[in-house]
Amino acid sequence: MMLGMGKRRSHAFALPRTTALRDNGRLVVRTWVGKLYTTERITCTAPVANNSAAVLFMIAGADKAPALKAVLEGPYEPEQLPSQLIKPANGKLFFLVDSAAGGMLSKHLAAT
Repeated sequence: MMLGMGKRRSHAFALPRTTALRDNGRLVVRTWVGKLYTTERITCTAPVANNSAAVLFMIAGADKAPALKAVLEGPYEPEQLPSQLIKPANGKLFFLVDSAAGGMLSKHLAAT
């Protein structure tokens, strides 16, 4: 599964504090994001990604640097940092980031 990560630390339209973050046994959920004044969205839930053989986050741009640092180096707060929910049970997790997005990471994370 390939995912991106937004400035709000989201993935696959799973934005902070939305119903898509709760594991209700569903593979997909619909969610309304009033803050964005959009129509309802359909998104995969974390269990779908976590059952993947591999998950690749592709992240680019300096505007994503604070979010990436929070997800990888911050405390575990999935309601605020939805991308932290992605942990494949029997697969691998990869982050492919450009130098701008990885610019705020600690040296040991940026080099791996």
